[in-house]
Amino acid sequence: MKVLVATDSYKGCLPAGEVAALVAASIRDLHPGWEVLELPLSDGGEGLLDVLLPVLGGKRMHADVQDPLGRTVKARFGLSGETAVIEVAEACGLKLLSDFERNPLKASSYGVGELLLAARRAGARHFLVGLGGSAICDGGAGMMQVPGLREAMEGCTFELLCDVDNPFIGPKGAARVFAPQKGATEADVEVLEERLAVLAGQLLKETGIDVRDLPGAGAAGGLGGAFMACFGARGVSGIDRVLELLRFDGLADGADLLITGEGKSDSQTLMGKVPQGVLRHSRGIPVVLLSGRIEGRPALLEAGFDRLIEVSPRSLPLEEAMQPAVTARNIRSAVAAGLLTIRPARADELRSIMDVLDAAIGIMRASGNKNQWINGYPSEEVVLQDIGLHNGYVVLDGARIVGYFAYIASPEPTYAKIYDGAWLEERSSYHVIHRIGSYPEVHGVFRAIMDWCFSRDGNIRIDTHRDNRIMQHNILKYGFTYCGIIYLLSGDDRLAYQALL
Repeated sequence: MKVLVATDSYKGCLPAGEVAALVAASIRDLHPGWEVLELPLSDGGEGLLDVLLPVLGGKRMHADVQDPLGRTVKARFGLSGETAVIEVAEACGLKLLSDFERNPLKASSYGVGELLLAARRAGARHFLVGLGGSAICDGGAGMMQVPGLREAMEGCTFELLCDVDNPFIGPKGAARVFAPQKGATEADVEVLEERLAVLAGQLLKETGIDVRDLPGAGAAGGLGGAFMACFGARGVSGIDRVLELLRFDGLADGADLLITGEGKSDSQTLMGKVPQGVLRHSRGIPVVLLSGRIEGRPALLEAGFDRLIEVSPRSLPLEEAMQPAVTARNIRSAVAAGLLTIRPARADELRSIMDVLDAAIGIMRASGNKNQWINGYPSEEVVLQDIGLHNGYVVLDGARIVGYFAYIASPEPTYAKIYDGAWLEERSSYHVIHRIGSYPEVHGVFRAIMDWCFSRDGNIRIDTHRDNRIMQHNILKYGFTYCGIIYLLSGDDRLAYQALL
């Protein structure tokens, strides 16, 4: 089995290299005999330098430049022969500002010009420029004010790596689309739009290039337009160019599975982001999307992703989910679940299913659990009834059945007293998950069931034992939950779920 892990960063939490390493290490722990390759990616946003430089064989360099507010910062760039790798965010990025400092009316791209000049003086003649993550909307006016920049760039070539094709001005231009994301008010947007319109006229007069409706000119607060007009830069798909430079097609050759992901996947994912690039180059290899948060599942599945796995449980507060240690733990759990598959159970699999349930019940008995239902429950007749009603499902690790559960539509609660009344008023029907069992040595079964259920129907209740300490003990000790009925995601029950993750 060959698996290629090709992930973007989890923005604000973990860089692409750490995400790919965590996913790959989790797979190797579960399947030591598999061939697992790591390929951190970027679409031209954060991490471009770290992704490209090791492959290009260059060296990392630094330059003192101005940040968006004119303060001196040490910005990184890469140099491989005569090729420079530039992230504009190193000089004018949002990452350099606190939330209350974000103000596109004041933010300047001057430091980008200084960074380009430093790379040129180091010997660069070709520039790979990542435009993501900027805090500016000055159309590159600040950059072009750097003394001697234009003269120094004569004869140089530029590739702009980005994932947007927005024009310089207009309804889809830099100010109206991107400035609000950088701290601009509605009034600020109008001022910025006027400034960019004036600048577009100046660029047309000076260079003969009309950037107003030029695709990609609105990238990085209009910085793309300045590069195109003043330096003859050409815009390219960031992820496609990165995949080409990293020789993705060759690495993916012969792979049985591709795993990609990002911090949050939604409708924007299908507009040139890393996962879409991986999917587009997959050549029929199944692609699993493993992201911190996932919205808009139908569109992503329709696009062709084989499976969607959300790393952070919905019950986990965002602030906690963004902590690197928590994310790392959640990735390991999500990977374990992601390597399992779920399908309807068959009657000829009854013996294997009962072996799974017997193993789960055996763990309960060995742990001293005296719940009366474990004696003789569930019976073969009950499981066959599940299968006959198309309610029974098996969890498989490859071809081996390692888990079982029943997914049953329920018109009214099985245990009404543990439900929140408000919840019942909001929903007229739901599904209940019964008879969950798994082998103790197979991690991720419970998580795989949760992910499967939520991808089908978010209207689910899962009930833990009233004493969550029992649930936590078994999850922490054995890495799985045993046969029974489990209602989850309410009050203290969240702790039981997090203990697993």
